[in-house]
Amino acid sequence: MTLPPNADEARGSSSGTPGDGSASGWAAPDSSPPGSSTGTPPAGVPDGAPPPASPLPPPAAGQPAPAPHEPRRTNRFAIVALVTGLLGLILFAVGFGIAALVQIGRRGERGKGLAIGGLVAAGAYLVAGFAALAVLVGATAADEADGGGSSAFQLYPKPGQCFDFHGQGDTPETRVVACQRPHDAEMVLTFTFPKGDWPGEQEVSRRATEGCAQRVQARFSTHSPVENGEVNALYPRQFSWRVGDRRVHCAIAAVQGQKLTGPLGSHVRQTRALDELKPGDCFDEPGERETTVKLIPCDRPHDAQITHLFEMRETSYPGDAAVEKIATDGCDSRWERMFGKNPSPVRLEQWYMPPNKESWDLGDRTIMCYATDAKKRPLTRSVVPR
Repeated sequence: MTLPPNADEARGSSSGTPGDGSASGWAAPDSSPPGSSTGTPPAGVPDGAPPPASPLPPPAAGQPAPAPHEPRRTNRFAIVALVTGLLGLILFAVGFGIAALVQIGRRGERGKGLAIGGLVAAGAYLVAGFAALAVLVGATAADEADGGGSSAFQLYPKPGQCFDFHGQGDTPETRVVACQRPHDAEMVLTFTFPKGDWPGEQEVSRRATEGCAQRVQARFSTHSPVENGEVNALYPRQFSWRVGDRRVHCAIAAVQGQKLTGPLGSHVRQTRALDELKPGDCFDEPGERETTVKLIPCDRPHDAQITHLFEMRETSYPGDAAVEKIATDGCDSRWERMFGKNPSPVRLEQWYMPPNKESWDLGDRTIMCYATDAKKRPLTRSVVPR
């Protein structure tokens, strides 16, 4: 027979005679509440012995014995599903969320709410993405209906497209417009930098500017194929370089305060920048703010003709007065050699265009000598001796 845990303690603590009420195993008759046992042990049990213990019922067949209570664990996939869902990692959130729900059903773990929360967050990101796409498509359709032909959200137009600049900063927004309308610029070509580390803003700008100028010159035989236009290089910044963007977009843009009025193809053979003129070229004199001239066949009316070009040899800018003297002396001496023995058939007036401090700092060292009619009448023939 199994004894209760305190049986030995109860037996070892007896100090009186069995049955006299002084033992601790049974209550004395005079201290029992009404209706309780009188203190007499059950039949067959010696005086002073503890009462028999009731045996525990055996466990039901096929079931393990009850184990101590343990709290349910939270499923790890459920936690990951919630985190990836909140971060907008839609595919990961859906995958982990479904796996978590399956495991929770099998193992009885906690975290069902977390898994569902991750799926809901992923769904919200997905809906927001479709909404943004719908807005972009709608904006594109509206812009094409307006005659622009491309999205206002497009960062850089494609070669052959004309556009206006909008906004300020290093990366102004562009909006494509029809080339027949007045516009700020026309995109002409693109090229890509080789792979490598970010070389710095100044170096990227230099390479882009030189690369565009060389390619425009090679394509159009001039780096300014439209009147009062100039090469404009749109190059990648550091943040886009880091994600693999190496493209440079080369555009011909109107000088500040002016607009281009037609596609490049209609002007290419007529326009040259001042520093592209050669001896013998006939042209109309540019205005004060103009940076290009229109080439004109010398047998048609024109304002002026280039007679000489020569380079200054000074290593630093000598000052405006010194530059004017160098230009005057240089053009006079060359003029004398050209017309001394071969006088011009019309009376001419000599002019010169030297570099200023700003153009000098950009590398310009050329002095241009040219002639006009002394009476300000249009010239109708070449005045340069053959």
